[in-house]
Amino acid sequence: MTESRDHFVQACRAAFDAVADRYGFAAAEVETAGPEAYVRYHRGDRTISICFEHGLVPIIELFQPALETAEPAVPWARRNGVARSRRGLRIGTAGHFPASSADLGAYLRACASALEEGHQAWLAT
Repeated sequence: MTESRDHFVQACRAAFDAVADRYGFAAAEVETAGPEAYVRYHRGDRTISICFEHGLVPIIELFQPALETAEPAVPWARRNGVARSRRGLRIGTAGHFPASSADLGAYLRACASALEEGHQAWLAT
């Protein structure tokens, strides 16, 4: 299981680091909690979060100050004392989630590309 987590982190960073860098987000912050792995990119009170658990589709979420949206604040998502809301992304990619970990990198690259194409205004704010 640790091997698949490490593979995810490496593939996720390869896919999302350039997007995050283009929009001024800090370097990836990696956290593991039991079987889950998180790769997060922060810029001020905004965060791109990609979560993975072996065998499941990665979850991509955007966090931003709740005052900027009509979405409710998530109590555990505070950052720097700022209440934040979150939204999960349903990113349509050219393919389906791969059955093997060997194709995970291609899947995550497609997700990063879809994030940039579909949420450029959020990324640039």
